Amino acid sequence: MERVESIDDPRLAVYRDLPRANLARPSGLFIAEGALVVERLLQSGLAIESVLVDEQCLDQFQPRLPAGLRVLTVPRTLVNPLVGFKFHRGILACGRRPPTPTLASLIPPAIDADSLSVATAVVAADIQDPENLGCVLRNSAAFGVDLVLLSRSCADPFSRRVLRTSMGTVFTLPLRQSDNLGEDIARLADDHGFELAATVLDPSAESLYDAERPRRFGLVFGNEAHGVDHRVANRCRRRVTLPMRRGTDSLNVGVASAVFLYHFTDPSRVPR
Repeated sequence: MERVESIDDPRLAVYRDLPRANLARPSGLFIAEGALVVERLLQSGLAIESVLVDEQCLDQFQPRLPAGLRVLTVPRTLVNPLVGFKFHRGILACGRRPPTPTLASLIPPAIDADSLSVATAVVAADIQDPENLGCVLRNSAAFGVDLVLLSRSCADPFSRRVLRTSMGTVFTLPLRQSDNLGEDIARLADDHGFELAATVLDPSAESLYDAERPRRFGLVFGNEAHGVDHRVANRCRRRVTLPMRRGTDSLNVGVASAVFLYHFTDPSRVPR
C-alpha cells in the first residue's frame, strides 16, 4: 500500500482528469473504473500497473486485491479533483493493453479435416460511439461469440467508457482491432469458412424472421448513422434485416446486435 497525499504526485499521472485525458493505444495503457470492471481485470490475467483506491473504501476492496499489486490510496477529498468528475465507485485500475492477436489465432480449431467447428463472429465496422461499442461487446460476450473484429475507425475498445459499458467483458473476449478490415473479412470467408451477413435497413434483404445460419457464421454491424458501408457489405455473402413496425426506421446498434445475436445463437438454429 502506498498512501498518496498530494494531487500533484507523479504516481497519479495516469488517473488525472479522466474525462479529458485519453490513454490512447500508443500509451500501451488503459483505465478500468469501478468494482466490477476492476475485479474482472484482476481475474483476466492482463498486466496491471497500479490500482487507485479511495482510502474510505479500502476495507471493502483490500481482501480482493492480490499480494504484490501496487495499490495507491488517496483521501476522499482528493479523488474528485484528481479524476475530474464526481467519482463514487471507490476504485480505479491502470492496466496494460494486450498485444493485438492474429486473426488465425482467434479461429476455433476444426473438428477434423472434413468438418468445421461451429463458430460465431461479430464484425463491428465503424461503430464510433463508445457506449454503443461497449454494448455490442457485452452482447457478444453474453451470447457466446467466438471472435470479434473491429475496424480501426471504431471507438477504442480499451477506452474507459467502452470498458465501463461492456462491464469488463472486453478483457476476455477474443478481439482484434484490424488495420485492414476488408482483408480480414475476406480471410474469414475464404480461409476459415465463415459465411458473413451484413445487417442492413433494406426491406428487400433477407428477413431475420426466416434467416438460418451455417456452422460458421459472422454478423457485420455498421456505423450508427450510416449503417454498414457498401464496400464492407459487398464483401458479405448475405444481407439480413430486422422488420420493424409502427413506422420505426431503425434501432440503436447495441439493441439491434442483441436481437440478431439472440436469433442466430438460438440452439435450435445452430447446426450440430
